[in-house]
Amino acid sequence: MDPVPLLLTRAAEELPEMTAMLAPFRRVFPAPCLQFEELPLPDLSALREEKVELLLSSPRVVSAVIALNPPAHWRILALAPRTTAALQAAGIRVDKAVEGGGSALASVAGNGRLLLLTSDLGGAEVRAQRPDAQIVAVYRTGCPERLPDSAIQAMEADFDVHFASPSAVENFVRLAPGRLERARRCYAHGGSTVAALRSCGRAVLPGALGRPQDFTSG
Repeated sequence: MDPVPLLLTRAAEELPEMTAMLAPFRRVFPAPCLQFEELPLPDLSALREEKVELLLSSPRVVSAVIALNPPAHWRILALAPRTTAALQAAGIRVDKAVEGGGSALASVAGNGRLLLLTSDLGGAEVRAQRPDAQIVAVYRTGCPERLPDSAIQAMEADFDVHFASPSAVENFVRLAPGRLERARRCYAHGGSTVAALRSCGRAVLPGALGRPQDFTSG
């Protein structure tokens, strides 16, 4: 086991699962840099008769998908493994599971109307590939007031940190000024997250929380 602490910046409700997954490989410290608030789903009834490619990139959209109740002729594309697993656990079919981020979803979408359910900060990768996509925010992303004391203490010596969104990078910089520069390694999941870290002058290693082996080598 690598003795250097690994900080996880995911939302607090996601951290127990992630910590348990990585615990055999790393000393894990929760450092939640995100918090979420559901937004009301707009009226999308005008789309129900259309051929729609529904893109889903986060487990946090599950309640919105349930409320939307997609017609059987819509095609549902979701990121694997976490978003796909969360949808299937809720009894929602997934027609295609895709590894990667929003750009990966957009790249395999067909010619139907594209509809992405995401956060108020999401959609850039999909829009870059498909400017015609309709982006609907179903939850709002915010920043916690502070990091846990355990995470702050872990950053007093060498530490690694994992990010899965540009907003987590931005909030980490806000909550822990000067610490990003001192991290031994920065791991990232998703192209926009990699870009956010590089814009801060950081080298980046790939890291998918579903693959603990990503965090066991330098």
